[in-house]
Amino acid sequence: MWIPSSAVSQRTVLSGLVALAVLAGVSACSSTDNTPPVGSVAVTAARSRVAIGGPLELTYRFELTGDSIAADYTVFVHLLNADGQVLWHDDHRPSVPTSAWKAGTPVEYTRTVFLPPAQLHPGDATIEVGLYRDTERLPLEGPRPPRDPAARAYPVVDLQLAPESENVFLIYQNGWHPDEFGADNPSRSWKWTEKSATVAFRNPKADADVLVEFGARPPIFGDAPQQLSVIGANDVLIATFPVDASEAVQQRFRVTAAQMGTGDLAELRFEVDKTFVPAEQGGGQDTRILGVRIYNVYVDVR
Repeated sequence: MWIPSSAVSQRTVLSGLVALAVLAGVSACSSTDNTPPVGSVAVTAARSRVAIGGPLELTYRFELTGDSIAADYTVFVHLLNADGQVLWHDDHRPSVPTSAWKAGTPVEYTRTVFLPPAQLHPGDATIEVGLYRDTERLPLEGPRPPRDPAARAYPVVDLQLAPESENVFLIYQNGWHPDEFGADNPSRSWKWTEKSATVAFRNPKADADVLVEFGARPPIFGDAPQQLSVIGANDVLIATFPVDASEAVQQRFRVTAAQMGTGDLAELRFEVDKTFVPAEQGGGQDTRILGVRIYNVYVDVR
């Protein structure tokens, strides 16, 4: 039987449309997540515009709404660009282990991390958050639908990444050893100080908030940890902190306009009461005189 070519064409198009519909249905099914959420997640940013190299302050809030969680899960935090590419992450343990979460009792904590300049570029970005253990991710209820429900990565915050030049430019003057980098995380760097080390910056002639991130080797000093002092113009003592943790800790303090002096450059001196030599502590041939390890110094004049 002869069939007009137009009919063949229509039949072919119809078959193709049916096939596409079937594929779309399969795709839709594969990207849904019908598992009831174990809880909710919400995150707020202290600022919606953050300069690269500066601190990103996020407050996390989890609330268990389903059954208790038997194991301890890790929070994954992904920063994505406008194209959905993961540029940076800050996986961490929540302030309360997930196995100790209780329904109706929110777990809330604030975490501040510095955005690594080597990995980021200015532009719009999104933070996605979730809970994982090994290869398993828990279903949650977020403030917005995830891009792929099956991935269980929940968008929580939109950010604008500003150029690094928007940060106050610091001049590391005397008393600093060369930069060192983490073997497992090259984006993580620090400088060891000598007994004292000075940073300078353009004097804002106004009060400023300073955030310093530091660590050392407290076991060397036993029960009497080092003391780190911050000294301003005219040798005025601004703040003192114990150096009692090997991991990086953060301290914030206020510097008044008077403590910065009247010059064009303001200076802050970081000084420890005790130093050590690695070679004398089993550190091979390293004969440097070390004070503390400074990861970041951030001056906020806004």
